[in-house]
Amino acid sequence: MAHTNRPTQSYWQSNLPINELNQHEYTIEILYHFTCGCCQEWWSYTHTPGKLEMDLNLPDNEKFWCPHCGHTQKLKLKEGFPI
Repeated sequence: MAHTNRPTQSYWQSNLPINELNQHEYTIEILYHFTCGCCQEWWSYTHTPGKLEMDLNLPDNEKFWCPHCGHTQKLKLKEGFPI
């Protein structure tokens, strides 16, 4: 499907200041990847933080459930992953 509202000039070709253009917006999402300790299948979990915090670790006392085999277990950070 073709876009009909595309501008005919890029920002770099226009004389408009950047605050007068329609700026792109973005959000931040943290994506965690898990591998089941039982069946070795993997899945992902996304989290959009309410505020940016530097601690990216998930709680180590909370049990997570594998959507593939149902195994429930605590988490540990994969060996060698730098945080």
